[in-house]
Amino acid sequence: MKKYTILFIMVVISFAACKKAEKAKEKPELAFAGLSHDKVMNGDLKDTVLISLRYTIAASQVGQDSTAPYIAFKDSRDQTVNRQYFPNDIAQNLPDADMNISGAITIRLNAGNYFVLRPDRPEGDTLRYEMYLVGKDGVESNKITTPDIYIEP
Repeated sequence: MKKYTILFIMVVISFAACKKAEKAKEKPELAFAGLSHDKVMNGDLKDTVLISLRYTIAASQVGQDSTAPYIAFKDSRDQTVNRQYFPNDIAQNLPDADMNISGAITIRLNAGNYFVLRPDRPEGDTLRYEMYLVGKDGVESNKITTPDIYIEP
């Protein structure tokens, strides 16, 4: 009886140790993690807003240079779309066995470049960014929207 108990425990342990094969994600995923602050001074070169995001993307969708994945962010005031590319060292340091990679990325937006009042809104303005992740084959993730960001004169 003791022999069967030991055999049963060994079988249970071996099944528990097996890792199910993970499928590569067909579509990247993006999640909003935080905003450093929601008020900026108009065009202030010393003011920077940090937008923190979490992502998951298939390892096969991570390229370098012109094929690197990027975060697209669209300004709600005028629909301008900007891109922030992933650094090349992500592609150069991919784990061999993983089908997907997950991590955090922070987008740094300088007020002098991104938070300038429009002529028709000299008293202040509000905007949001719609953001999504694009893999090297052009497949887009879900879209997320930041909270309101206020530009003060």
